[in-house]
Amino acid sequence: MPPNAFSHSLPLPRGWPRRVGSAVVQVISLARASLTMTRGWASNSMNPRLRRQAEADRLQEEIQLLREEIRIKDARMEHIEAQKRPYYPPTERLAILELRPHADGLFPLKGSPENP
Repeated sequence: MPPNAFSHSLPLPRGWPRRVGSAVVQVISLARASLTMTRGWASNSMNPRLRRQAEADRLQEEIQLLREEIRIKDARMEHIEAQKRPYYPPTERLAILELRPHADGLFPLKGSPENP
């Protein structure tokens, strides 16, 4: 991953030196690496229950990442005028319309009774 992969900075208290912010990011990276190694160990375990739990954890994390990706996309699209939004060919529009009933149950539209 390139050094400037993230365009936003980590919000830290004003009096903290830059080294502290760097240390916080490194600690988060180390924790993520240790979690990844532990999940790898669990997914290769002889214990089927441990393997299932590792797979469930991996899928849960993937769901969280996809939800965050959708949230970012939706936030970006709200700021683009309707006329300047991407054009979808008819086949893709049909696919979107087919997915909408399934997605509405998972991600209710804003302003709907389920999500005021």
